[in-house]
Amino acid sequence: KLKSYGFWPSEQYLNIWVTPLRLDGSNEGLIGYAQFPDNSGLAGLENEVAGALTDGVVIAPKAFGRLIGKAAGNQNPYRFGRTTVHEVGHWLGLLHTFDDFGLGCNYTDYCNDTPSQSKSSSGQSICTGDIIGDCGTKVMFSNFMDYTNDACMNIFTEDQKKRVRTVLEVSPRRSALKFSKGLCGSNNKIELPYKEDFENEVSLIKNIKLSTSKATDGWAIEQGVLYANTISTAQKDSLVFQTGLFRYIKSSKLILRFKLNTIIGKADSIKVFYAVSCSGVLKLFKKIDLLNSESKEYIFPVGNAIDEGLLSFYIVVYSNGNKIGIDDLYLYEESDKLNVSIYPNPSTNGIFNYTIALPNEQDVEIVVFDELGKNIFENTLRTFSGSYVLDLSFLQSGIYFAKFSDSSNSNSFKIVIE
Repeated sequence: KLKSYGFWPSEQYLNIWVTPLRLDGSNEGLIGYAQFPDNSGLAGLENEVAGALTDGVVIAPKAFGRLIGKAAGNQNPYRFGRTTVHEVGHWLGLLHTFDDFGLGCNYTDYCNDTPSQSKSSSGQSICTGDIIGDCGTKVMFSNFMDYTNDACMNIFTEDQKKRVRTVLEVSPRRSALKFSKGLCGSNNKIELPYKEDFENEVSLIKNIKLSTSKATDGWAIEQGVLYANTISTAQKDSLVFQTGLFRYIKSSKLILRFKLNTIIGKADSIKVFYAVSCSGVLKLFKKIDLLNSESKEYIFPVGNAIDEGLLSFYIVVYSNGNKIGIDDLYLYEESDKLNVSIYPNPSTNGIFNYTIALPNEQDVEIVVFDELGKNIFENTLRTFSGSYVLDLSFLQSGIYFAKFSDSSNSNSFKIVIE
């Protein structure tokens, strides 16, 4: 019941409840417990199906955090906060290193680099030297998944790490954490497909960030194009254009696409960097050397070159005072075949939005029929994956049919204008 009063979505956050623990009269010594991950596929967790609304760990106040004052006295073996580490270990799929089920030395935590241990090291406070347990092996009392006093806990093993990584990749709520709003904050998110055409400066506040290496105003928007180094004081200043964050999965066919308008002086170039999962670490994706005055569109398939996670692109313009324009930036995912969705449907004003996914840039024919099969609207456009508008506001209320076709496939919809 307590959890329901202080719960954050468990696919975005790790819930930690700190509260006195006395579930019944027999367990006054309980200092923490956790909910294991479900659907991880890991041995030992096959039957874990606990719900999202109780997902997290619970810690007693006397064992939470690095304590101070009287609570930090030597009489409190839990004063260093290791109980939370232990319980989060369970939350990430780790089992105790010692026998939990009366199996003695046949017990396993499914980690080959933790020795067999028939009982816990509860109360262990001497943190040096070898201790040989009942199973004839050295007791790994320093492992966070034992019951050692906090002062002795300091390691996870390589196999434990592999187990945790499996949970973070496979268990549904744990794997969703990599794309959590809580990871990077809820601001500055973009949805694919995404387009930035710089029609007005309001968009700069919403989805992108601009900065310069010399803290100048070395950029301006002119006629819907973002230009770098438009003033003389900004010579040799670099402009950094940062997109918002979006969720990237390696299996997707992500495309980065933008136009450049250039007037070349000397040694001008553009580099495209990316940062994953809010790390702030920039990695080079592409470099473009600008050799001629030109207007050119660049198309970069991302493929599997970038680690999945919350992704942001950084386009850095290195200019020698020359005017370099960036326009029509797109981020979108290609599809193996034509795939269209249309909304809102029904529409009250005849304006429909549609999202289209294609294998590549090509012609798409759009035909709209009335209920009698009469062709009342037809258009062919050269396009690629993205979001567009279908304006049928000239039609009266009623039921119509829209057909989208490329060279290989078609998608048909019944659409309603109210």
